[in-house]
Amino acid sequence: MPPSVLVKYDRCRLTLALPVYFDEQSLEKIRKVFKLIRDRPWQNEDAIETLDQFFPAWKTSLKNDLDRAASEELAAAQKVKGSQSNVACFGSMVTKAMKDDLRTKQKDLKHATSAVKRAKAAIERGGKIIDAYQSTKALKN
Repeated sequence: MPPSVLVKYDRCRLTLALPVYFDEQSLEKIRKVFKLIRDRPWQNEDAIETLDQFFPAWKTSLKNDLDRAASEELAAAQKVKGSQSNVACFGSMVTKAMKDDLRTKQKDLKHATSAVKRAKAAIERGGKIIDAYQSTKALKN
């Protein structure tokens, strides 16, 4: 089960499923939650501790996702290159199956490239969220 955080503010209680919450909410709403945590540190000691442990692991997970996507993109690019050289080698005698194979591999490369872009965007967004948390944490009352 992924970690969750219980944020308390007077009588209000918010339970946040961490990776899902950060993926689905806007940075503005995430900053508001961080401010709620900052305003009541005595009520949110567990939340602060959980977030302090979660962010380094989350950042590592995002980097691992990027590395995996980049290696898949590299493998797909090599397959496309091999298929292109095969099609070029046969020239006008190329078969429909060879062309279909090349199109399929190019489509896989396109999906791999978009996965890398999504992973880079997730790392950038994660960095912004972590920076917002650190700056909010630094502004203690």
